[in-house]
Amino acid sequence: MIEREITPNIVTFNTLVNILSKSGNLEEANRLFEGMEKSGLRPNIVSYNILIDGYCKKGNLDKAKWLIGEMEKKGLRPNIVTYKALIDGYCKKGNIKKTKWLFEEMGKNGSET
Repeated sequence: MIEREITPNIVTFNTLVNILSKSGNLEEANRLFEGMEKSGLRPNIVSYNILIDGYCKKGNLDKAKWLIGEMEKKGLRPNIVTYKALIDGYCKKGNIKKTKWLFEEMGKNGSET
């Protein structure tokens, strides 16, 4: 794209990060995510949710929670997609107590259930 002087936009970056994340290449997906900011684009809720979901699917809930903290620092609130990823991750880890708590938080924060 760059060779053809086509500037990637947020949709382009999100699509590529999603492909990398779904293929299990989270390290490269994260690098591209960071490159998004370096290129002057501001990651949106979709950008964060893609990575959060990827890390939850890999069982790296600490990284997913860290990303949520970073997202919130930038004024983005978790939405139903964010909660779904976390709930799925905690279910797979067998942490039903945390899963129930997240479900309740989702309702308190105004996310549709």
